[in-house]
Amino acid sequence: PAGGRVVVVSDGLATDADAVAAAAAARAAGVTVDVVPLAPRHGRDIAVTGLDAPPAWRAGEVVPVTVGVRSTAPQSATLTLLANDRLVRRVTVPASPAGGAFAFRHPVADERDVRFEARVEADGDDRPDNDVAFAATHIAAPPRVLVVGDGPGAVALLDGLRAQGFGAQVLAPERLPSRLSAMEAWDTLALVDVPAGGLGLDQLAAVEAFAADLGRGVVLTGGPRSYLLGGWEGTPLADLAPVRMDPPAREERDPVALALLVDQSASMGSLEGHGRISKLDLAREAALLAADVLHPGDRIGVVAYDDTARWLVPLTTVGTEHALADIEARLGTLTTGGGTRLLGALDLALPALAGLAGVPTRHAVLITDGRDVNPDADAYAATLRAAHDAGVTLSTIAIGSDVDRALLARLAQLGRGRFHAADDPGDLPQLAMAESEIVRARAEQSGSFTPSVPASGPHPSIGGLDLAALPALSGYLALRPRDGAAVALEAPAGDPLLAVWNYGGGRVAAWTSDAGEEWAAAWTGDRAAAAFWARIVRHVARAPEAGPPGVEIAPLGPDRVRIDVDARDGAGRPIDLAEVRLAITTTAGARAVALPQTA
Repeated sequence: PAGGRVVVVSDGLATDADAVAAAAAARAAGVTVDVVPLAPRHGRDIAVTGLDAPPAWRAGEVVPVTVGVRSTAPQSATLTLLANDRLVRRVTVPASPAGGAFAFRHPVADERDVRFEARVEADGDDRPDNDVAFAATHIAAPPRVLVVGDGPGAVALLDGLRAQGFGAQVLAPERLPSRLSAMEAWDTLALVDVPAGGLGLDQLAAVEAFAADLGRGVVLTGGPRSYLLGGWEGTPLADLAPVRMDPPAREERDPVALALLVDQSASMGSLEGHGRISKLDLAREAALLAADVLHPGDRIGVVAYDDTARWLVPLTTVGTEHALADIEARLGTLTTGGGTRLLGALDLALPALAGLAGVPTRHAVLITDGRDVNPDADAYAATLRAAHDAGVTLSTIAIGSDVDRALLARLAQLGRGRFHAADDPGDLPQLAMAESEIVRARAEQSGSFTPSVPASGPHPSIGGLDLAALPALSGYLALRPRDGAAVALEAPAGDPLLAVWNYGGGRVAAWTSDAGEEWAAAWTGDRAAAAFWARIVRHVARAPEAGPPGVEIAPLGPDRVRIDVDARDGAGRPIDLAEVRLAITTTAGARAVALPQTA
């Protein structure tokens, strides 16, 4: 209380730097501080006051180490850091009564644990017993990464991570486990251009819980089948992503062109649902909804096909009520009959879209409930390769359960579009409208550029990377960052290229270009790109365990600790009468200790 008095009896050799601040605070509170100086028992002294190293780190990374040094009088000293008895660095440092902290960085290449030793030396030191300190860091394996994707980008990412020493595996989206327990072996999950429709509800929930509940890392990459182009809106993937599923506002957007390829084979006349409406009527509604989403100046066309294909609505410009009424009237003439031949519809629509001048975004949606009467894998591939080269994309919608889903999924993959499965034919109009909205949003941005650091400064996720060494990118998806997300890299327009945030107990990174399929094609096999992916994965991966699971260490005093080991087998069952031996390393050397069973 004010008016109080404190008497300090000391030799003045403080062990921390707070004495002066405490005296000032006492004075401000009206408390008198008196000092009774004692002669120090020793003369000049210099000491290592602390050696801080993380309890656990991962192989392939650089361990940060900090050494504290203090002396009774200002002087220069030699500070040496050893790792497993090998010299890391020896430097001359200033020492003073105020103390100082000196940072070191030690790269670790393998999983060998590291014992650090810091030693300080100076002339006239009367107390050599406090000149050294020790610390130990457990070195764990690099993060284990499960890459999910079925395109070249997934393979490129897998190869890059393996080149960096990571344990990585690739799975097609349909093979991703739907049980969280089956994913516990992985530290990080990478979704490479995966559409929401490519994962089941249980798989989507498991991906979200992988980050939120298990506290693991997730990397999301872009492409024509991800983010808003992959139908993520309203799914756990949208919740997980640190970017929004809509593009930033632009003063002006180029026109788009959309062609709907509608199956009019005999099976499309079957009645569905309680309202007993035919699938063909649902297709008509889908076409009208898709047309209504487009803006004035956009183009839309409808191809009707069975055994043959024809333009029911030739590519026409949207913008007048007359145009929409004409589309509706022409759709009313659709009748069913015949078989299903997909190639004829593709060969009619895709070259027409490719020939449109001044329309950067050209997209087709193939709708069918059946199977091609004459499938030709080579012909499909050739047609879609030519469309891809011309910048035309294709999505597919499978209606019902009798359709050839594998073929339609493959066509969407070749067409760099999305595959939708409408188990309920009543979902068809909304799916077609969603495709139209995706095309209209036109999030894709093209042009050669390299990633840049935003004005806010470098983010820890890219620490130590040589961004100038990265090959140029040719495109990305223009999206907006979510509130609470950090933008680590951006594109020339200021759009986020790499955004990160914490999600539940885990961490998520969103990359809005692709992983090496088209926009980042130059990154495939590139060493700087591989280092980039390794750095991102390390940033989001869960921290390594400081020791084996089930080991608890509790200090009992300045020179005693209690160690408890909960011995269990791979299934989590206790191991009775287990022989547990502990290897202990101290300044006096190493020794083994047998731990008795207590329960």
